Amino acid sequence: MDMTLAVLTVAASTMSIAGVSIRDFFRTSSKAQDKHTVSAYITFLEGKDVLLAPLDDEVQPAVIKSLEKIKDETERVRTNISDEAIKTVLLKVTLTLSEELQKLYRLDTINDQGQYKMYCSLQRIRLDVSKALAMFCAAFGIDPSRSNRRLAEFILNFSVRPRN
Repeated sequence: MDMTLAVLTVAASTMSIAGVSIRDFFRTSSKAQDKHTVSAYITFLEGKDVLLAPLDDEVQPAVIKSLEKIKDETERVRTNISDEAIKTVLLKVTLTLSEELQKLYRLDTINDQGQYKMYCSLQRIRLDVSKALAMFCAAFGIDPSRSNRRLAEFILNFSVRPRN
C-alpha cells in the first residue's frame, strides 16, 4: 500500500460527511460497478484546475464554469451509483456546490471583499470534495498518487491537514 493511500485511509476513518462515515461504506457490499464509477469520477476531477490551482490564479467566470461542470458530473455519477452511502456523500458535495455557486453568481470580485468571498467559497468546496475523495479512495483502495500527484496532494492538504 502506498503511503498516500495509507494516510488517506487513516484520515478517512475519522471523517464524516452528511452523517456518513467510512464504516458505512464497509457495511454494504460495494459492487465493482460502483468502484468503476467512483474511479472514473476521481479521474474526471484530476483535470479540474479549479480544485488544484492556487487561489490567486482563479478568475470568477472560469471558476463558475468549471464548478458547474463538476456539479453536473457529480449529479450524473450520483444517478449511476447503487450504494446509498456513496449517494449521500455525492449529494452533500452537490449541495455544497449549489450553495457556493449561488454565492459566486452574485459576487463582484473586482474589490478585495469580493475576492475574499470567492476564496471562502472555493475553500468550502475544496474541503467537501477532498473529504469525499479521501473516503472514496480509502473505501475502494484507490491510490490517487499513481495517476495524478497534484490530486493526491490536494486530497491530503484539504482533508487531512488542519486548516487555519
